[in-house]
Amino acid sequence: MTREELLVELRELERLYVEHGKNQREENLQLKNKLRLELSDRYLRLKPHIKKTTRLQWYEPVYSYAITGNQEYIETVREDLGRIIDQCAAPDAGEA
Repeated sequence: MTREELLVELRELERLYVEHGKNQREENLQLKNKLRLELSDRYLRLKPHIKKTTRLQWYEPVYSYAITGNQEYIETVREDLGRIIDQCAAPDAGEA
């Protein structure tokens, strides 16, 4: 995966977490389940890169709890993804 492709995937994962956080207050179970599946699939695809670049000591449970809809964990994951995206987008970042 090229750096540009990785950035697109990471940004989409972050966008999905934002949408998932907003939808926790709503009662649309079908939409919540759809987002959980999309988040889970994308997270699993990006997990090797996240594992190499995260600063979270226990990143796996944090990302998993965020997928279940926990607002605190969603915010923590969004911060982590933002930092990872910034790091990946830096001009001196190497190929993924």
